[in-house]
Amino acid sequence: MPMPLKEFQTVICDGIVAQFGEVRALYRQIAAAAPDRIDEARRKDAAIVLQAPTGAGKTRMAIEVMRRLSVEERVLWFWFAPFTGLVEQSRKVLTHQAPELAMLELDADRQLDAVRGGGVFVVTWASLAARKAESRRARQRGDAGMSIDDVIAMAREQGLRIGCVVDEAHHGFQRETLARAFFCDVLKPDYALLMTATPRDTDMKAFERATGYFVGEPADWASVSRADAVDAGLLKRGVRMVRFIARDGDTAQLVDFEHLALRECVQMHRTIRKTLVGVDIALTPLMLVQVPDGKVAQEAARTYLVEQLGFDATAVRVHTAAEPDPDLLLLAQDPTVEVLIFKMAVALGFDAPRAFTLAALRGTRDPSFGVQVIGRIMRRHALLQAQMDALPVLDHGYVFLANSESQEGLLLAGAQINTLTKQAPELGTQTVVTMIGDGASLQVVRSGEPLSLLVSRAGVHVLDAEAERDAVSSADTTSEVADALVGTPFAGMANATQAALEMFGGEGAWPAQAKSVAGAFVLAQENIYRYPRRHDAPDRLRGEKLPPVSADFEAGLAAHVNFSPEVLADRYVARCRYSA
Repeated sequence: MPMPLKEFQTVICDGIVAQFGEVRALYRQIAAAAPDRIDEARRKDAAIVLQAPTGAGKTRMAIEVMRRLSVEERVLWFWFAPFTGLVEQSRKVLTHQAPELAMLELDADRQLDAVRGGGVFVVTWASLAARKAESRRARQRGDAGMSIDDVIAMAREQGLRIGCVVDEAHHGFQRETLARAFFCDVLKPDYALLMTATPRDTDMKAFERATGYFVGEPADWASVSRADAVDAGLLKRGVRMVRFIARDGDTAQLVDFEHLALRECVQMHRTIRKTLVGVDIALTPLMLVQVPDGKVAQEAARTYLVEQLGFDATAVRVHTAAEPDPDLLLLAQDPTVEVLIFKMAVALGFDAPRAFTLAALRGTRDPSFGVQVIGRIMRRHALLQAQMDALPVLDHGYVFLANSESQEGLLLAGAQINTLTKQAPELGTQTVVTMIGDGASLQVVRSGEPLSLLVSRAGVHVLDAEAERDAVSSADTTSEVADALVGTPFAGMANATQAALEMFGGEGAWPAQAKSVAGAFVLAQENIYRYPRRHDAPDRLRGEKLPPVSADFEAGLAAHVNFSPEVLADRYVARCRYSA
C-alpha cells in the first residue's frame, strides 16, 4: 500500500500539479487556435525544477505528480535514472507508490498498443542516447518492435502527452550531445520535472541554453526547505564532523591519521549501536567508509577494520563497481553488514537509511562531496521517523575526515568544509572539530556561517596513541588529560572536548567516558537547549549585499588619490622646533 505523503510534500505536489494543469489548459487552447505554436509553449512552460534535500522524498513527490497528471489525461512517461544500477530501485518505488501506472519495458513494449493507455519507461540516458549502437538498440526498429522515436511520435499523434522526470538533474545530461539532441528533437516533453538535491544556477542555465526549455530563477522552482523534512522526521537534524589533517609529505603520519579517523568512526558507530539497543530499536547501524579508487586502498581499509578494530569479516563488505548497482543497494539494506567500503563514484543516488557514520579517507576532495556523500547519512530510518523525541545522538550524522593536505593545502581544506557550510539547507547545523598536529578547534556552524580553522600550524609529531591509554585513564582533570596526550594524534582533544561541553552548558570536570570524539559529542548533545522563536518575531531578516568590485577599481582608486612626488615626500617630513 502506498505510503501517505507528509504535509509539506502534499503542498509541493499541489503546486506542481496546479502549474502543470495550467500548462495542460494552454496546450488545449493552442491546439484549437494555433497548433504550430505548441513547441514554443513547451519550451516556455513545460519544465519545472524540484529542489529538495537528499532524503526529503523527491522520488515520492515526483511519483505523486505523475499519478495525478495521469488521472487527468493519458501520459507516456520517461523516468531517467542517473545510473543503470538505480533503474530497478526506481521501478520498485514506482510500482509500490503508483501501482495504477503501467510499468513499461524498452525491450518488450515498443509497440503502440502497449503504450496506448500511457505508462512509464524507467531508463537511463545511456540506454537511449549512447554513441555505441548496441547500447541504444531501443532507437532502432527490429524484432523487438518499433524504435522508441517512432513510439513517441505515434503516441503523440494518438493524443498522448509525453512527460519526463529527470532524477538527479544536476548530474549534467545536458553536457552529453546525444542526450541533449534526444531530449530536444525526439522527446520534446510536454511535462518535464527536473529533480535535484544540489542545484547550481550555472547547471540550470546551461540546461536552459542547451535545450531551449525555460526553467526560471531559483525563486520560480518548487523548493523544499530542510527544516520541513527535519520536522517531518525524514532527516536528521545536523551533522557532526571531525577532521584530521596530516603534515605535508609524511606518508606514515597520513596512514596513522587515517587509522585514527577509522578508530574514532568505529567508536561512534558502536556508541550508536549501543544506544539503539538501549531504546529497544531493532536496527543495525551502518558505517560507510569512502576510499580512493583502487583495490589496494579498499583492501587496506577492510583489513584494518577486521584485524585491528574487531569486526567480523562477514560484517565488512567492499563494493568495487564504479557506479551504484543492485549489489550496492542490497548491501546497504542487509542488516548483517555493519561496514560498507565504497568509492567516490558511487556517492550519488543510492539509499542507505541505516547509515549514521562516514569515514572519508584520502582523495575525497570532489566538490559534490558535501551534499552527495554526506547525504547518505542524513536520512532517518523508518523505525526512527515516528520517534520525534529520539535521543540527540541518534538525530545526527557523523563524519570523520582524514586529509592528506596540511600547510599548503590549508586553504583548500577550509574551502572543502566551507563547501559543506554553504549547503546548510542540505546539511543543517554542523559541529566541526578540526585537528592539525598538536592543535584542535571546535566550531558550531549554522546556516550561512563560514568555518574558521583556528588551530596551530606547528609541526605534527605522531606517536602511538595507544601507549598513552594508562595516562589518560588515570587523569582527573582536563589539564591532566591534555598533558597526557601531548605529542600524540590526540593532542588538543581534551581542550576541544572541554570547549564542546562548555559551549553546550556541560560540566567543567573531565568525565571518564569522554575519552574520544564520540564521547564528547554524546556529552555535548545531552546539554543542548532549544529556544523556540516567538510567534511575533520575524522568521528572517533582510540583508544587503555589496555589488562586486569592478575591474577598473584599482585604476579608479589610483586616479582619485594624489600620488605626486611632493605628496609622497611628505612621508619623510618631521616637525622640528628651533630656539634662538
